Amino acid sequence: MTAETDARALAAIPTKPLGPDRPHVAFVQGDDAFRNLLLSRSDIDRVIMPAANRKNLLEFRRGVGSAKPVTAPIAALPVPRLELKSSVYSQFYAVPFGYRGPPYAFGSPFQLNLVDATGSQLVAVWYRSTVPPPRRLPLLSAGSWMREKTVQLAAGGSDEREAFIDAALGKVVP
Repeated sequence: MTAETDARALAAIPTKPLGPDRPHVAFVQGDDAFRNLLLSRSDIDRVIMPAANRKNLLEFRRGVGSAKPVTAPIAALPVPRLELKSSVYSQFYAVPFGYRGPPYAFGSPFQLNLVDATGSQLVAVWYRSTVPPPRRLPLLSAGSWMREKTVQLAAGGSDEREAFIDAALGKVVP
């Protein structure tokens, strides 16, 4: 599989672009790094994520200045909202090329849905079925060989995440 094959496969997936009256609340499943990325945007007011026990919900709002995000428990998800799913939470995990691997691997998909009173609509999706060659020597970890970019993804920094959010929501000045 090549990057061109991935691009053609992604282009064939039907999506609905967001309108100007989109929600300013996002629910994130699967990737904590998206929380800070979304909170850094001026067009997202709140980010909701499952708590560590996966039974309760936590709402994060931007802190004042460089303060940590303000966290509060909430009872239910608001409607309308954006839902960002990654890794095994995405309907595109293991599809179409049979990818199975750790959640921080290159094939881990990102999916953005708009949930409103009429249901859930796919807005954007990203995945990569290919693993690019390392730019430096790989690092041997306890689980496997980790490439430089994989180490960055595991550490929380990702050009792919930011590019996906900018493409799906549009670029904004934070």
